[in-house]
Amino acid sequence: MEIIDKKPSLSKLTESLLKMPQAPIEMTHTFGGGVYVRERFAPADTLIVGKRHRHETMSILIKGVLGVYNELGEETVRHEAPKTWVTPAGSKRMTYSHTDTILVTVHPTKETDLEKIEEEFIIPEDEYIEYQNNKLIAIGA
Repeated sequence: MEIIDKKPSLSKLTESLLKMPQAPIEMTHTFGGGVYVRERFAPADTLIVGKRHRHETMSILIKGVLGVYNELGEETVRHEAPKTWVTPAGSKRMTYSHTDTILVTVHPTKETDLEKIEEEFIIPEDEYIEYQNNKLIAIGA
């Protein structure tokens, strides 16, 4: 099957970035009322490629200025705190912290085990979704 990328593949970029020194990213995990909230602090000038989410994700920028790109055909967006948006299901996004940033993501789950939460919400790279001809197609699933 031939894959035609209209936008750069973040999966391919991730492979290259993982060979470089990694920035320390502070994470805080909070659970309550059937919700898991993940808070991420990233210093200015940090580039992060996240994992691909199975479901829509509520994102809340609490502090800073953040550039956000995803593979679903959307344009790169520059968010300035305070800002809330929904990241679509199936998307893998890349963020660039123009300043120190605090980004919160909200996930509905009663689970509190982080490994189980990842299994529930993250699509492993070996069954990732590619962007082709303006449609999502499953590869290797």
